[in-house]
Amino acid sequence: MGDKGCTSDRPGVIRGCADVRAADTRYHARPFLKGSPFRDRRAPVAKAAPTPDAAGATAAAAATAAAAATAAAAGTPAAALDPLDLYAVRSTLSEEERLVQESVARLVDAEVLPLIQRCFEEHRFPKELIPKLASLGLLGSSLTGYECAGLNAISYGLICQELERGDSGIRSFVSVQSSLCMYPIWAFGSEEQKQRYLPRMARGELVGCFGLTEPHGGSDPANMKTHAKKRGGDWVVNGSKMWITNGSIADLALVWAMTP
Repeated sequence: MGDKGCTSDRPGVIRGCADVRAADTRYHARPFLKGSPFRDRRAPVAKAAPTPDAAGATAAAAATAAAAATAAAAGTPAAALDPLDLYAVRSTLSEEERLVQESVARLVDAEVLPLIQRCFEEHRFPKELIPKLASLGLLGSSLTGYECAGLNAISYGLICQELERGDSGIRSFVSVQSSLCMYPIWAFGSEEQKQRYLPRMARGELVGCFGLTEPHGGSDPANMKTHAKKRGGDWVVNGSKMWITNGSIADLALVWAMTP
């Protein structure tokens, strides 16, 4: 952060990382869509011809099949199919959505995969990855304001897909931090709560957990036994929770409880 003239104060665009093939593998915070150090090194993505058909993925697949048939008739080799994208869905993504996916894929390859097996054997969560996830704007990425990236739902889905490829626990950490902790504060919290918590959570300085599951009834809100009662200016909470994702490393807990 802060080297080579990088900046990190532009909301609404995911922040970029250095090409992992380069000697410097630090993740720079310069605005992602302008000045990305690997932007011109991306492999070209074949795009399906525009079509009024609402089933874009089906139309893209048909276009791919037609191109292969044309190439075969002409005696030229057809492009190999991508086994992870047989319906050419990726060709329907916007420029920003593709850049988001590629950025997270590089992070997973460079930082998650080399580390995660050792963390599994050591029975620990790799907290050293949290600042790197935050530096790319992955925490609260679909929220607007409060130092969040303001990406669309497709981009958020692509972020989770790439993180899941590296490790389900890392993806769960980001999902809980973003969707189950930051989003409720963003949607239902007071302005004071938003200002107090969201920027620090987006920077990875505060980790949140979501306390719903209970020992007797699992994740069933209707069967919940935890109760909360107002006492003066405070809330008194009594009950038990278990299997709480991020619970062992959290600074902040959103706790489900019944009130009178």
